[in-house]
Amino acid sequence: MSEIGEKGFTLLEMLVVLAVAALIAGIGFPRLQSQITAQEWRTGVASVTALLRSARAQALRSGAVTLVSVSGDGRRVRIGDARPLELPASVFVELAQPVGFYADGSAIGSDVIVNGSGRRARISVAPATGLLTTWTA
Repeated sequence: MSEIGEKGFTLLEMLVVLAVAALIAGIGFPRLQSQITAQEWRTGVASVTALLRSARAQALRSGAVTLVSVSGDGRRVRIGDARPLELPASVFVELAQPVGFYADGSAIGSDVIVNGSGRRARISVAPATGLLTTWTA
């Protein structure tokens, strides 16, 4: 038979386990947070790029000029009067003037800059073709 004092953990053992768990969480949480904001930025760049491509396709389909604009705070991007694309909390877009796509696929406007988590991407719209090139820094 076993004695009563041999079962379970002591308070000291539990405190050591909790201290080690807190240390691991303290080291891991900041890394996890930086990974989340980096992923938000990548998602923002991909979403804005997809929206620009969609606007060009819409112009080609409809035969009319299609404009892409950004809200004043840089947190929402929209095609014409459509419902805006909401960007993740840590991401915002800079745009000097709306980007427009013509029925032949060509474009007007400036580069689109996507900022977030200390990173920056420039999405260039080729005027002659409306095709996109993304540069990251």
